[in-house]
Amino acid sequence: AAKRVMVASSRTEAEQALAEILEDVATGSKVRGVGPTVVFVPHLREEAMRRTDSRRSVGDKTVSACLREAGYLPLPGGEEGKARKVQWQGVQRSVWSKHGADISSDEVRRLLDATLADFDG
Repeated sequence: AAKRVMVASSRTEAEQALAEILEDVATGSKVRGVGPTVVFVPHLREEAMRRTDSRRSVGDKTVSACLREAGYLPLPGGEEGKARKVQWQGVQRSVWSKHGADISSDEVRRLLDATLADFDG
């Protein structure tokens, strides 16, 4: 806990929220669309905004830096070095995977569906 507080002092509120979400997921907490293997970027942003009680979206550079710090890389196969987009829950958005693993879109959807297991609806 002390390390978390010390590191937090050099981060923005959004960066701290993103880091905490990814840390929570790594230790077994459930967050919609954010798993230990794959992250659906819009859901990560929404959760960070909810935790910081902010109406401002978290910027791409901030999200990317926090994901990289936690060991995630863009899902291979996207345009111009960007993360591949995967259709999930009616929208097609960027997905990042742990260590940049090249996972099929069906497997990504299965892993993302698993993040919904403890939620209704």
